[in-house]
Amino acid sequence: GSHQWKSDIQYLQTVPMIAVLVRAINAFSITKELLNGNLRSKHGQDSTFIMSETPEHAYKLASLLFFEKELYSDEIMRPKQLHLPPPRTHVNSIISKEGRHHLSDLPERLVYQSEGILKSMLAPPRLLSSILVTSQVQHFGKIFKRIEQEEFTVVGLRITRDSDALVFCVQAENAIYKLLQLVGPKDPRDAKINFQFSLRASFPSTSSTDNFYVSENVCGQCTGYKKIFPRRPLLR
Repeated sequence: GSHQWKSDIQYLQTVPMIAVLVRAINAFSITKELLNGNLRSKHGQDSTFIMSETPEHAYKLASLLFFEKELYSDEIMRPKQLHLPPPRTHVNSIISKEGRHHLSDLPERLVYQSEGILKSMLAPPRLLSSILVTSQVQHFGKIFKRIEQEEFTVVGLRITRDSDALVFCVQAENAIYKLLQLVGPKDPRDAKINFQFSLRASFPSTSSTDNFYVSENVCGQCTGYKKIFPRRPLLR
């Protein structure tokens, strides 16, 4: 890996500095654009800004500059949180009926703790599943191809007998949000003008009913999956 963090730490130890750890989708490109634009123009070219260039570099700097208890996630600033599952949790301790911590006793209550931000930086990406329902059975091949082109993996497929609809269960990183973007907005005019390559724009409805249904959040995804695929384990 890169040893750039060593020179960065040595320099930061010799001058007053402010360290900020941020998290976002495409965080590196967003931070680099901000750094090269507003920050340098506002504070001058002589100001020194150090930005991590890779995930490894970011983790090394974060682990050296912060304690885990100093980091917290501001859920208010995460508008896409509805599309993501809750943070990973692990059993922190087991409280027995007598109030003592004995693993051999029958536990009365398990105490869970959310995964810390530093640990989450080392965790692999989480594959999520999502549900897409469409009445465009005649365009099955084209829709299937579009799904694969967007790097989804189809892990479940069903044709409902009562409504003659196709049900896709797809899997990918950030699958719920990505599938919403692929399907496009519910307004046909908005889809045709602003999302020309979305499924709703490519396969418009000939009636007032919507040809596509997609899970809009994690709760809806879990409910739809259990209803349509009741005998299969939920993919996360």
